[in-house]
Amino acid sequence: MAPPAPRDSLTARLWAANAYREVLAGRTPIPEALRRSKPSAATAFDEQFAAAIVAAAFRRRGSIGAVLERRLPRGLPKDRRVAAFLFTGAAELMVLGTPPYAVVDSMVAITRGDAKTRFASGLINAVLRKVGDDPEPLGAGRLDDIPEWLRKRWLRRYGLETTGRIADVFRFPANVDITLKEPAAPLSPAQWAERLEGVVLPSGSIRLTHKRPVHTLPGFSEGAWWVQDMAAALPVKMLAPQKGENILDLCAAPGGKTAQLAAAGAVVTAVDISESRMQRLQENLKRLALDATLCVGDALKFPESPFDAVLLDAPCSATGTIRRHPELPWIRGESDIAGLVRLQENLLEKAARCVRPGGRLVYAACSLEPEEGEEQIRRFLNRHREFVREESGVAAGWRNREGDMRILPPDIPAIDDLPELGGADGFFAAVVRRKTGPDDLHK
Repeated sequence: MAPPAPRDSLTARLWAANAYREVLAGRTPIPEALRRSKPSAATAFDEQFAAAIVAAAFRRRGSIGAVLERRLPRGLPKDRRVAAFLFTGAAELMVLGTPPYAVVDSMVAITRGDAKTRFASGLINAVLRKVGDDPEPLGAGRLDDIPEWLRKRWLRRYGLETTGRIADVFRFPANVDITLKEPAAPLSPAQWAERLEGVVLPSGSIRLTHKRPVHTLPGFSEGAWWVQDMAAALPVKMLAPQKGENILDLCAAPGGKTAQLAAAGAVVTAVDISESRMQRLQENLKRLALDATLCVGDALKFPESPFDAVLLDAPCSATGTIRRHPELPWIRGESDIAGLVRLQENLLEKAARCVRPGGRLVYAACSLEPEEGEEQIRRFLNRHREFVREESGVAAGWRNREGDMRILPPDIPAIDDLPELGGADGFFAAVVRRKTGPDDLHK
């Protein structure tokens, strides 16, 4: 939910509408669109509120569009500015629960204040008043909020019931999950959960049941934990890092897995192409009192040498993380997946060349698409008879038929009957081992 909005939050609302339009026009992630369209006079409140509006507009974009169309006999306006005002205004009314008088008055004032949109002020006023006075439940069309290209894929892959359950999870913002630093601090996970006002998940992660800034919570400044989705924490557990092992972490940022490896006592080399993200990783390691060698650059060009283990969390379509990135399915399409699959294949080849005989390789992707998960590792094993699949070791309900990890967003049920506290990022991960000699090669 957004913070309570004053009636005259014109700056935040105009910013949200401009960012919404920027996301669609430039296929730009929400944070980047907000940065590009930031007004000079914006406050910290404006930023928080604008971000909440834009996220809500994309999280429920299909449902909102259907409601608007029922109130627009001639269909949605072709002018992108006017359409953005309608979608962000309706998102406030229908998702964030802002009082109608505040939203309608603000949006009318904004449209009247711009010569390019003044012509639509009457339309904005009439439509948003209808939405505010006679709101419709947004749960009627269960799959409306998944764009058609992705909905068709999931229906083929997962069927109607599971696709509906995935869509239900994506209607809520992502939870905040905590990974405790290893070796465990003096407090047990249950004690940490009590201190942090959270619950211990089956994976061992702690899920917060409140929405407070993480830097204000117990243990943050002491480096006792870090934020990491429970599903994202499992690939390192599959790798089972040992103290003193040399481990290569490819595509490492934002760094939760790097921290896990370092906390286990491994000698970690982390590689990522983003200098800014690696700077944040360095800052997090400092707070956690952990050490790793950080290398900024293209993982495909990293000098090859044998490691005891390699972790590759590959770039992917990220369709398992729509809770966190609700704009993602609306700015990507099916054609994007083929290019990502080729990149993943190249990165897997690179990773394989860095695994010593007897060493392990974990491939992970936060995608629900089989081409980027099950089919990717199946093709790898067909090409590389010198590798053999190992059991993932995760709970039975999180394994596929081959024993690899496959977590779907609804696999973590609601907590305390609150659906917004359930769910997880969708993830695939597999662990393979390089064989050691002639006898092992026949396995």
